[in-house]
Amino acid sequence: MNSPIAHRTGGTPAAAPVLRGLADCRALPPRVHAILSGLLQRAGEWLAKPFDDTLTAFNLQLIRLADKAPSNAEQNRYFDSVTALKRGRAELAPRLLRHLENALARFDEDAARPAATRALPAKPSLALSDETPLDEELVLTDMAVRIETREREPLYTLGCRFGVLAGAPRIAAEALPVGPRALTEALRHAAAVLDIELAHRVVLYQCFERVVLRDIGGFYRAINGYLIEQGILPHLHASPQLAAARAAARAIPTATARRAPAAAAPAKEPVPAAAERTPPPQAAAPARVAADAEDFFATLRRLLAAHRLARLHVVGAEELQRALAVVQSHRADAEAHATPYTGEELREQILAVLRPAAAPERTYRFDEADGDTIDLIARLIATLVEDVPADGIVRRMLVRLQVPVLRVALRDKSFFTDKTHPARQWLDAVVEAGRAWVDETEGEADAELGELLQQWVARIAADQANATARFAEATTELAQRLETATRKSEAAERRRVEAARGREKLELARTQALAAVAARLAAARPGRLLQALLEGAWTDALMLSLLRDGEASLSYARRLAVVDELLGHAAEGEAGPERAAPVELRNDLHAGLSEVGLPDEEIQAVLQRLFGATAAGAEPGLSLTELLIRLRHRTRRDGEETGAPVTPAPPPDAAPLAPAEHEALHRVLALPAGAWFAFAVDGRRVRRKLAWYSPQTRQCLFVNRRGVPVAGASLDELARQLARGAAHFVDPAESPVERAWSRVVAALKAGAT
Repeated sequence: MNSPIAHRTGGTPAAAPVLRGLADCRALPPRVHAILSGLLQRAGEWLAKPFDDTLTAFNLQLIRLADKAPSNAEQNRYFDSVTALKRGRAELAPRLLRHLENALARFDEDAARPAATRALPAKPSLALSDETPLDEELVLTDMAVRIETREREPLYTLGCRFGVLAGAPRIAAEALPVGPRALTEALRHAAAVLDIELAHRVVLYQCFERVVLRDIGGFYRAINGYLIEQGILPHLHASPQLAAARAAARAIPTATARRAPAAAAPAKEPVPAAAERTPPPQAAAPARVAADAEDFFATLRRLLAAHRLARLHVVGAEELQRALAVVQSHRADAEAHATPYTGEELREQILAVLRPAAAPERTYRFDEADGDTIDLIARLIATLVEDVPADGIVRRMLVRLQVPVLRVALRDKSFFTDKTHPARQWLDAVVEAGRAWVDETEGEADAELGELLQQWVARIAADQANATARFAEATTELAQRLETATRKSEAAERRRVEAARGREKLELARTQALAAVAARLAAARPGRLLQALLEGAWTDALMLSLLRDGEASLSYARRLAVVDELLGHAAEGEAGPERAAPVELRNDLHAGLSEVGLPDEEIQAVLQRLFGATAAGAEPGLSLTELLIRLRHRTRRDGEETGAPVTPAPPPDAAPLAPAEHEALHRVLALPAGAWFAFAVDGRRVRRKLAWYSPQTRQCLFVNRRGVPVAGASLDELARQLARGAAHFVDPAESPVERAWSRVVAALKAGAT
């Protein structure tokens, strides 16, 4: 039965070997002792920062794995390991260096015997399982073998120099006191202090390989340089590939000569019965010939492998930068290149620069991290290009920026993790500013801003130094230019929002006034003049009272009472002296009509028609027909012209919403004003800001980046567009590069399943 106990270190290791220090090595010659002390000091200085970074990466990886854990129990185990790391972190680096010092102190002992018999730290004891050490050993051995294969030449020369120090032949890579296997054993010794599961220790080992062992070749070259300074084989230039090839070539005649006498030796005396079953020498000859042929073929394969290794050349960092500088100069003019390079195309471009200057038989290989960086930048730029107009300037600028950004990312891997990295901020600025102010604007493009963007992109593309400061300088100047434009657009937007709110308030008041008048007219039969007056000018008077004083005000109540009194005095036909209205009613009517802009001539005509002549012998100055025409086609104070009798307008988009559209409407109503949406307009994608909306009337105001209103739409129409995919919400908090990385990661995960 499996148990977590089987995957943890258990108590104190049994029979732990005593670690020696250089101070204990009194038998060593003083010069050798001084050289080994210098090696230990340099190892400590070189490993300090990378090993601390390894522990930081391990801590972050444990937290990430805990977040993705499928169960609470597994999540708790990850957090237990985080706690164990925090508790024992200070001990890890000293234990690592103590083990390396032990290896240096015993280097002359280990040089005399195979690596399998070297002093190793005790493996953790187990409660229920014996498989843990084997699994851990395989992981560490696999790591060491990869480094030994990759760094064959510096390890070969280092083995020769350590052999001189030990007074012995060359020490093999697996027995070197600072070799890959010594480092992995020191790591295991250090990690033994942590009470964590095997799977979690393997994560630590992987972080160590990714952070420390990735650049371990530089450490070995530095150690070789130090030994050269000390006069240890200063002129050694032998390569392990040539040495292996020579040894294999010498082995061919030796093996043949060794087998020839055995093949020719005749049988002499009878053999025991047990041996009679073995074939006679004559019968065994074909088998020996086949074995010789097989050995010879294997030797040829070893020679061919050595030949390939001798031709193989890993492209160095500076060599890669020089080649990319040439590619960048060829790519500076992107007018003829509207498509970014793929990762494979970038490699071909780099190799096309490197091959003419190299021997024809040389085979190039990219460092694994550099190759991954090339692929990731190619995917990032391709994803950004997908989100911008195909015929816009942003697309061309991104193509021109691909190689400069790649060169920066190759030098500084924080580009992938630091959201404030200057090159990353510049990419965000180019996409956002170019798309919003130049490519996807519904009005006139900002030519000045477009010119500024193109000038900076041209400078960066022509800058062979590719300094990160150049990206920061470009971003700063662009931000200053956008700040002025943004202030203007925000001021224009505020004016438009205030106007929209005023219009909505006016419409709500008018609708309420119309409803109040309509309810009273439904129960009466007024004449044409009174109906036109109440549905037109007097409705406006009611609306003004609502806007100015509110529904609960005395002024609004009095004007509603005027409607009731007018309907009470109403009669078919023209009014007569016997139906003269009270003075208060006439005065209220006159005051209300004056407020809504009715000319005095028309007011007097209305009063005369409704209540009779105002003075003895006076006759109305306007006929009834003429007065009706004026009342029905007058201009309101808000600038609109009245028409025929108006009924309350239905809410916008009165057609019922489907369930999916209702859900979209609820999502919109949960958003604050100021949300951005992308719309498909005439085959182009444009962005509009929802500057204001009213849940009551479902009216809304969309503006462009300049704060100018665009084609109006109601919330219902927006919900319909969202439901059918013609519009979608754009999160302004997520930058273009972040959105692109999310899509790249999703594509990689989908491809891995």
